Amino acid sequence: LKAREKLRARLAAEHGIAVDVPEDAAAAARAADFLVGASSTGGALDPSWLVPGSVVVDVAEPRDLPRRAALAADRLVVDGENVSLPPGPRGFGLLTGLYNWVVGQRLGTVYACFAEPIVLALEGKLESFSLGKEIPPAKAAEIGLLGERHGFQVDRLLHGGFPVHPKRIENVARLRAARRSAGAPPSATRRELT
Repeated sequence: LKAREKLRARLAAEHGIAVDVPEDAAAAARAADFLVGASSTGGALDPSWLVPGSVVVDVAEPRDLPRRAALAADRLVVDGENVSLPPGPRGFGLLTGLYNWVVGQRLGTVYACFAEPIVLALEGKLESFSLGKEIPPAKAAEIGLLGERHGFQVDRLLHGGFPVHPKRIENVARLRAARRSAGAPPSATRRELT
């Protein structure tokens, strides 16, 4: 709890962001507009916490939410780590094919954690941008700009390596709107879950 309290104080001091650190993660997840799963151990989110209209961006690997949990029609779960490879002949063909076979990625994408060292190699930078628990925002912005310069981009919503169908997005949007009109207000504060 001490680490979360330090994070709350730091965010308030540096960015003016009020962060609620709830005792009950399940209740906080049910009240949240969006959930971002970004643990380093996986399994941090329980599917029973998701209410109709829930939107989850699962950045974690291993996953914070089991892949089967995304099958329910009343929620939207998006893989948060997919980055599209640059188009055209850059030598990614064989590498991408092997990578897709081993990891299970599809549609010419790689995990962002793999895209980062590729971008740094293309830039000739011999440094790490994202090791450790505290990544400076400037470094995150810089690697994003460098990746875009080399043609890496986040250009589609995927789950399990497959595109998220627009009808699923529309369905979840309808459920969210119905939930709001029924008097279930969106969360008023940003929430940090561990």
